[in-house]
Amino acid sequence: MKIITTAQWDDKLWREAEPLYNEAFPDHGRKPIPIIRQMFQRKLCFLHLGIVENKAAVMAITGELPSVRALLIDYIAVRHDCRGQGTGRLFIEELKDWTREEGLSGMLIEAEAGDGPGHRSRRRFWEACGFHLTEYVHEYSWVPERYQAMYVNLSPEGKLVDDGRLLFESITDFHKRSYRRT
Repeated sequence: MKIITTAQWDDKLWREAEPLYNEAFPDHGRKPIPIIRQMFQRKLCFLHLGIVENKAAVMAITGELPSVRALLIDYIAVRHDCRGQGTGRLFIEELKDWTREEGLSGMLIEAEAGDGPGHRSRRRFWEACGFHLTEYVHEYSWVPERYQAMYVNLSPEGKLVDDGRLLFESITDFHKRSYRRT
């Protein structure tokens, strides 16, 4: 898998990533494109694209959480026909290496807190990638789903702790910076 990462808006890369993004997230669950562009302008995020056989197989939008020296995976999507083949797990391992190279010591994800089979399957994926589920359940006023933080420390200096409420303070700050006007 070839990984392409950019910290700048790139129309060509976004055209490759966007179908995966739209397929994986419902309208109410994804940030509008103008907000994502704004995030790039403010240097809040990165686009990572995993290419397999010259086609986008997986994409992620991430952002740095300076307060905990961690990378938040804001969105990740694996192309439907690539699921269940290890593509996502390989991508996460590559993303872990990139995160370490960037001098960050951990990674975070917001996992839906539901108890349906899809929710359990996604949590098992993250656990297989080394992430730990926190107990705290967070509710946002702007989306109907409830979330739990999952984290992985990537170095002995990792600052991520098993305190979902504390982790969501950093995550919520990232979202507020993403949507803030000016």
